[in-house]
Amino acid sequence: MALIECPECKKQVSNIAKMCPHCGYKLNATEIKRRNKKVLWSVIFALLTILTIGLFFYISNEREKAKQAQENFLEFLQESSMPGSYQDARFATAGTHPNWELIDNTASASIFINFKLDEDEKKGVPFKESIIYKNWDSYFRSKK
Repeated sequence: MALIECPECKKQVSNIAKMCPHCGYKLNATEIKRRNKKVLWSVIFALLTILTIGLFFYISNEREKAKQAQENFLEFLQESSMPGSYQDARFATAGTHPNWELIDNTASASIFINFKLDEDEKKGVPFKESIIYKNWDSYFRSKK
């Protein structure tokens, strides 16, 4: 049972009532059906609107998650191929690392990089916090 508005007094009346208990207005069955259809279509429209908006947000959220996962994977691939220690970095400086080579393979560049590696290692700086590691792409490029 649903409530509808009486067309005469505008008070709430049961949708199965034949007349309004407040003002005595005779409720027409076709009028009640017409109002019920309006209410039904309004509810359906509201639900479809909510569903559409929810679906839009769900899809955009899933796209963002997929994009973030892809970025994380690419970052993982890059980090996993990067040297993990001062010794690996020295191999790259010497040209013997399997994945990396110096961009500027002059002796002065090699000496500078080795000096910075030695300096950070002597200070006890973890390799991934060293100056060379943080600026890796400035000094090295992938061999692949």
